[in-house]
Amino acid sequence: MMRFGARILMLALTVTLVVACGDDNGDGKRAVKKEDFIAQADAICKASDDATAALYQDVHTEDLEVLRPLLDRTAEISLKAVADIEGLGEPDRDAEGISRVLDEAKTTIRHFKDIKTKAELETSSAQLAAVNRRVAKLGFKICGRP
Repeated sequence: MMRFGARILMLALTVTLVVACGDDNGDGKRAVKKEDFIAQADAICKASDDATAALYQDVHTEDLEVLRPLLDRTAEISLKAVADIEGLGEPDRDAEGISRVLDEAKTTIRHFKDIKTKAELETSSAQLAAVNRRVAKLGFKICGRP
């Protein structure tokens, strides 16, 4: 059975998404091949995953008061990654779907900062897992991984 803190970590690790570079597509955002976009996004997710994993390395509790600073820091790391992603370009395919899932991720991540009970944590974790499934369906390998 997975430790409670580790389960939080596994869900939180997968919320970051996308980095891009390429040519300007006329709307102020750089156009990027989707494959390149995903590769760069997965690299960002890996870095974010590593930073978040370090927070939970020695956590052996389910006490939300103890976990609160870790949840808050995890949310900060994840929101920064998503913000970085949004400013770095747009894939040449599935841009609308990726934008939508980024918005969903931000909303879900922000809820982690307001969690006060285990029930709220479970609800937010389930919502995040659903977002992660949508991310994986878009073709990401590390981003969206449980």
